[in-house]
Amino acid sequence: MGFQLAARLLDAGHDVAVYNRTRSKAEPLAERGATLVDRPGRCSRPGRCLHHGLCLT
Repeated sequence: MGFQLAARLLDAGHDVAVYNRTRSKAEPLAERGATLVDRPGRCSRPGRCLHHGLCLT
């Protein structure tokens, strides 16, 4: 579910930062324009909301 949610946000033009313990699972989102981060804390910042291991804008 998280992958599809992030993909739809990317398709809608939103900035999305993603993290997954298994980096290869998040790489397809990075290929679609998401920012891939190496730690969950790196994708959270003021104005971002955290959702199920994905950081979404």
